[in-house]
Amino acid sequence: MVGKQTGRIARGMMGAALAALACAVPASAQLGGAAASPPDAQKQCPAKPSIEGDYNNRDKPLALPEAWSAFASSSMNWIAVATELGTVHCVDTTWFIASEKYDQFDERLLGIAWQGYEAWGYVLIDTAGVGSSMEIGTRPVFSPSNSLFAVVQWTETGWGGFEGFAVWRNYPGGISPVRVETNVPFLADWRIDRWEGEDCLHLSAIPHERVTDWDDLSKYERDRYVAGAAGGWALTPGDTCPSY
Repeated sequence: MVGKQTGRIARGMMGAALAALACAVPASAQLGGAAASPPDAQKQCPAKPSIEGDYNNRDKPLALPEAWSAFASSSMNWIAVATELGTVHCVDTTWFIASEKYDQFDERLLGIAWQGYEAWGYVLIDTAGVGSSMEIGTRPVFSPSNSLFAVVQWTETGWGGFEGFAVWRNYPGGISPVRVETNVPFLADWRIDRWEGEDCLHLSAIPHERVTDWDDLSKYERDRYVAGAAGGWALTPGDTCPSY
């Protein structure tokens, strides 16, 4: 119980930090562009993190991939990313002890999988307009046309950056939530298996009582779920997509 409560507090603090990420200042580079220099996180992001406390156990800024060098830079507490309108969007990395993976999905969307002290998550960065970013828990799975994306992330401890199931619509100028559900069935190893067209998702997970070896979950039968536009994207047991 203490661990779960600590996780909820941690997520709340992360949410407060990630809700105040943007600083609209002139930039010298844009994502996908060929500007002379990238933004400078040391100079163009706030001097202090958005939350107080000694949460940063790193002794140097996060190392960004070479592919990001034209449009991003990092300092001890921030990653600065150039936006489509020529401003800088600052992503708070105070909670990040390490970043496991950097993704560039297209000319707009970037992603960072991160690990922290008893916490982990995935930040999605949208460089449209003056830029925005949000914690979505895990790497998004896009629909065939990329007009939608979904995530499912759930742990017993509740220490993930986002705990639940969500679908977002991906517009050329930004993203908007379609459904965000934080009360998913109490199962292990939730995952998105595939999209069926643009209007339905197939997901699966494993009942806890079925698991005896947590080091190899691949050998256990999975319970199947679907979520579709016709059902308001609600998680429903079964493998048949809802119809109108």
